[in-house]
Amino acid sequence: MILSLLLVCAPTFSISPTYQDSLKDEVEMMKEIISGRKREEEAIQLMDGFVQRYLSHQERLLEIEDSLEIEIGVPKDLKKERKSIQKEQALLAKTVWVAFSRKRETAENQQLWTAAAYCFGQMSSHGSEYLWKAFEDRRFNKDIKFQGLCVEQVGFTRDWGQAESLVDLLDYKHETVAAKAAESLAKFREAPLETRQDCVKKLVKLFESYRSRGVDLDDSNGQRVYRIIREPFLRALSELTGQSLRTSLEWTKWWNNNKKNKDAWQ
Repeated sequence: MILSLLLVCAPTFSISPTYQDSLKDEVEMMKEIISGRKREEEAIQLMDGFVQRYLSHQERLLEIEDSLEIEIGVPKDLKKERKSIQKEQALLAKTVWVAFSRKRETAENQQLWTAAAYCFGQMSSHGSEYLWKAFEDRRFNKDIKFQGLCVEQVGFTRDWGQAESLVDLLDYKHETVAAKAAESLAKFREAPLETRQDCVKKLVKLFESYRSRGVDLDDSNGQRVYRIIREPFLRALSELTGQSLRTSLEWTKWWNNNKKNKDAWQ
C-alpha cells in the first residue's frame, strides 16, 4: 500500500531495478501457481496486486501527459519513463492471462477465469484486448454467462476504441450478450461525441426492432428477448445522450430530431 501511494504521489519516478525484480518474481510465482493445483486463492491475490500496480501506473501516465503538455520536466526523460511504464502494464495484463492456460472447465478454474476477467476490466486497453480474446475462446462458446461478463467488463476499461465491437454485439445471437454489450456501452458516457453518436444510432434502430418483435403476440420468444434487453438499452441510451426517455418510439423521434444537433447532447 505504501509503495502504491508513493508511486501515485511522487512528482517523478523511474521503475527501479528492485521494483522490477519484485515484479519478475511475482510473474514467475503466478506461472508456478497456475501450473499447480488448489492454489486459486493465491493466484487471485497476485492478480489483485497486478491490478493495483497497473492503476498506480495509470495515474502516473496521466501526470506525465500533463507535464508534457504544460512543458514541465525534461521531455526526453518523461517519454522514456512513459515507455517503461507502458511496457510493464502490458506485462501485468499478459501475466493475468496466464490464468487461462488452465484448460479444464472446473469450478476452481471458473473462479480463476472470472477473477481474471474482472482484473482486465481495470486494465484499460490492455484489458480489453484480453477480454475479447477470452470472449472468442472456443472453450466458452456455450458459457453465455462468462461471455457476457467479458463483454460487460470491456465497458469498465473505458477504452473508447472498443465501441464499434460492442455495437456489433447489440444484435448478437444470444440476448444475454446483447444486453451486456448495451451495459458496457453505458460506461462510455465520457467518450468523444462522434463515438457516442455512432453508438446511439445503432442502439435506437435495434431497440425499435426488438420492440416490434416484442409486441407480436404470436412471438413469445421476441417478448422474452425484449424484456431482457429493454433496461440495458435504455441505460445505454440515457448515459450516451444525457436524455431520459422510456420508449423506443421516443428515442427514435429524439434521434431523428437531434442526430446532427450537438447542443442537444449532454
